[in-house]
Amino acid sequence: MRAERPGEDDGGIIDGFPTGGAAEAMSSGCLLITSNPERDHRIMRPGVDLLERPPTPEAFAEAVRYALADPERAAGIAASGAARVRERMDARHGVRQRLGLIGLAC
Repeated sequence: MRAERPGEDDGGIIDGFPTGGAAEAMSSGCLLITSNPERDHRIMRPGVDLLERPPTPEAFAEAVRYALADPERAAGIAASGAARVRERMDARHGVRQRLGLIGLAC
């Protein structure tokens, strides 16, 4: 495992956090286990909406073991993440926010 480098296939990391694929999976109730390399906590809260671990195979394995050992807690985190994605990453939310910034509240 290693970080992407600019110039590789898609030109490096171009998606925000969580990525579109991760947000879509989360919205359907999947538990996100991520390293969150940029430490972007503007939308998602570690330990509440997702599991955030260092970018190592050992840390990922530990997170999977954690989820398997406490499925109720893991399901709660996944449910919180799903709700957060639906609440904060819905396109209508973004439109309302942008319209508000230019003085056109809806």
